[in-house]
Amino acid sequence: MLDPLSEQSAIESLASSNYKCLRRWSTPTAPGVLIDKLYNESTMNRWYIKCSHCGFEQVLDYEQNIKLINKDGIDTISRVVKPGTYQYVCRKCGKPIDADRWYNGHWVEEKPGKGRRVGFSISQMDAVWLTADNLKQKELQAPSKNYFYNYVVGQPYKDDAYSFVATDVTDNMGNFDVAYSHDGYSKVVVGIDWGAKYHSVVVMGITNNDFFRIIRMFTVNKTTGVNDIEGDLQSIIKQIEPYNPDMIFADAGYNGNYNLKLLSYFGSRRVFDVVTRSAKSNGDVNIHVDENNHKVTIDKLSQALLLLSSLRRGDILFYKNSKAYGIDDMEKLFITHASNVVIKQDERNDTRTHSVVNELIYTRRAGDHLFTAMMYALCAMRVLINKGADINISNILVQPEKTNIQEEYHLSSGNSGVVDTIVDM
Repeated sequence: MLDPLSEQSAIESLASSNYKCLRRWSTPTAPGVLIDKLYNESTMNRWYIKCSHCGFEQVLDYEQNIKLINKDGIDTISRVVKPGTYQYVCRKCGKPIDADRWYNGHWVEEKPGKGRRVGFSISQMDAVWLTADNLKQKELQAPSKNYFYNYVVGQPYKDDAYSFVATDVTDNMGNFDVAYSHDGYSKVVVGIDWGAKYHSVVVMGITNNDFFRIIRMFTVNKTTGVNDIEGDLQSIIKQIEPYNPDMIFADAGYNGNYNLKLLSYFGSRRVFDVVTRSAKSNGDVNIHVDENNHKVTIDKLSQALLLLSSLRRGDILFYKNSKAYGIDDMEKLFITHASNVVIKQDERNDTRTHSVVNELIYTRRAGDHLFTAMMYALCAMRVLINKGADINISNILVQPEKTNIQEEYHLSSGNSGVVDTIVDM
């Protein structure tokens, strides 16, 4: 995945070119982001096949254009598909179209328009030297459904196991209102994500033997200028001081000086800088606390997966704002920010072993600030209740979605998928 700054630099370097030709090749991942977004804004050329039997023109569809013709041709133990097990067929008349894939294909511009960039979409189904058996064997061996659709079928796909849905909030609203103090809670923590334009704050509380509760969320605009120096910091201090928070985890990436002032105000044992591993991840779900330097180090990808899993299971309850008759604007903003998080399976070439490695990466469509602040708050609460270093990630995280054929034959995914890389854009 190309860094946005590097891409912009490449674009600017074309300013003096007489041709100014920019070409992008990539594999679509999640719908509506990166290359899929660019393609949807293009002329959207697609490869159409004309059936020689009925004349129907179609873009090959993995679910509709491949037919099982030999049910005994699948070896589920070795995950091998014997030749002649599957066949490409017309999705209208059902007759074979293997020969048509060679001779009756042509490009169709689905969204013609002056000024649009020219875009083309093609998948392994359009590679005539690959049979339907070849693709079905790849599906049997795929590490996940997400991976298979992205890299084999060439389609964007969103794996529900690694995604957020609005009902993760709306279905988990507790019978409690927004809180403005520590009263009624045995422990209260605060997560802060400093931002370039505004800062995001999540306050989490817990009662005895209860779920984690989100008791308040708010944002504060970043202040600039000599007339309002650190006005944003003072506003945050004023709003979180009544909670007398047991612990505050604040992003170390922005406004490092603000964290020092929070530490001075609330005390060294309560305020910690959060340092995230933003380049490599080894699946470490533990929170590494350095009390001497008031710092915690976390693996961002693993903590994001933990938060998503907690939300999906309903381990985190949200306040029900009586003034807003339920969900309020901050909870709606959180839904937007959490929906912007994209965790997907990717592949890279390992130069040491000369092999392809499957891995997860973290990226985002747009702002994820309240999601990040909640992730910090959850980390703080885990440390506070002494669960920061004894979590088995295989037991707590949802697993990647299986492909259809793996589900049909009750098989596990091809491999577990290595939690390895974070790409934070």
